[in-house]
Amino acid sequence: MRSLFLPSCLIAIAISTSILASACRDDGSLEIILPTSTTPAGPVAYVTGEVLNPGVYTLPPGGDRIIDAIEAAGGFTDLADVDSVNLAARVFDEQHIRVLALGATATDEDVATSLIDLNSASSELLQTLSGIGPVKAQDIIEYRESNGPFKRIEDIVAVKGIGDETFEAIRELITVR
Repeated sequence: MRSLFLPSCLIAIAISTSILASACRDDGSLEIILPTSTTPAGPVAYVTGEVLNPGVYTLPPGGDRIIDAIEAAGGFTDLADVDSVNLAARVFDEQHIRVLALGATATDEDVATSLIDLNSASSELLQTLSGIGPVKAQDIIEYRESNGPFKRIEDIVAVKGIGDETFEAIRELITVR
């Protein structure tokens, strides 16, 4: 048994030396490679219309506003109607952001891609929905602040003053993210 100990040690030393030699830089210093943490990416958005570089962009964490997506696409062209998008709105994953040209009008496709998020919409934006005035808009905001975010669009009927009839009138215009 002892006769195998010395050769085993010599082999282990040779292998260790070989590994260390391969990890050494040309200047003789040792390079230690540590695992790196991966930072989760932000939402992915498709930006088209009057931007300099239309395309699909993965936004960095914390860069989750429409303005961040527009900047990722190189900014507005000279023909862009800057007011055609809400620059402060949050970007959700897989969103299509279309910047209209000055004088252009929104198409049905544009409306379909700009659903109102019950969990982040302002009172003013909520009031653009049929049957939602200032009082009901405030009730929606207070409900989500007291009970947490809506999990499904159908949950809006739990808000005081919003019944099935109002829900059916707005169901195609709202979302929850």
